[in-house]
Amino acid sequence: EAEDWHAGRKGARARLVNVQLTGSAEVAVHVGNVRASDVLVEDNPGSGITAGSGSRLKAEGLIVTRNATSEGCQNFGCAGIEMGKVSGSELSVTDNAGMGIRALKLTLRDSTVIENRRLGALRSLEISELPRLRDVSFGWGSQSPVDWGLCALDASN
Repeated sequence: EAEDWHAGRKGARARLVNVQLTGSAEVAVHVGNVRASDVLVEDNPGSGITAGSGSRLKAEGLIVTRNATSEGCQNFGCAGIEMGKVSGSELSVTDNAGMGIRALKLTLRDSTVIENRRLGALRSLEISELPRLRDVSFGWGSQSPVDWGLCALDASN
């Protein structure tokens, strides 16, 4: 297990390696720049990993599941991952009670984003730019401003 938190000129940063983040009071990780390797983020009432639009997440072997379960998240919306830029490989974002991933920019490979529900509807993604993907499985639906044709229900939104 290793955790390293640092607040420098470019804002707060966290490096998470081989850790499990579960049962927090609200959001599990709320830091501007996160590097995660072999991390499990589960069973948190708020978003799993979140920060503002200028934030970044670089991850490998990250599992984000069963987060965003609070009443506030159901009313106002949360996500398994909500960051400005998300990139990585071997991510599994599943069974969150909100959006799977909400990001401005998304780059993924060998990953899965399925069974995330926002107000009872399956919602995998909300992204602003055309994503860069390789061998990624998505569930149903997105709420992106543009229909990227990634999720099974995109054509009906």
